[in-house]
Amino acid sequence: RDALCRAVDPTSNTSVDSWLQVAAGSILAGMLISEGALESARGVCTAVSKAATARGHWVAVAGASIDLAAVCQLSGDLEAAVQNLLSTTITLRQRGALTAANLVIARLSEMRAEQNADGASERFTAALRAATAA
Repeated sequence: RDALCRAVDPTSNTSVDSWLQVAAGSILAGMLISEGALESARGVCTAVSKAATARGHWVAVAGASIDLAAVCQLSGDLEAAVQNLLSTTITLRQRGALTAANLVIARLSEMRAEQNADGASERFTAALRAATAA
């Protein structure tokens, strides 16, 4: 775990390849989320997204966005989760990364199904319309 943290930490004195940041960070984010260390996970998701963007690794950007949405959702901020996924989808579509964008759209659809019992599906339907607009 310490090695994963060092690989992701942008302030460390070592030169870490962005591919390693993406791989280690993706694993670490999942571990932190499962442990309930949501603020730490938020920072890791942001670092992964930056490293993945720098490399043009759009599927990893989608994964980091999905993890960050989970952090927001678990923190009780459903609006931030939806907004994060929507903005990531728009960015990915603008870059022509349609496969990655579709992963994020799929997560929005899953969240809509999960929240349907709470009457929140209208919010997700609007977000899905915006995400899939040309």
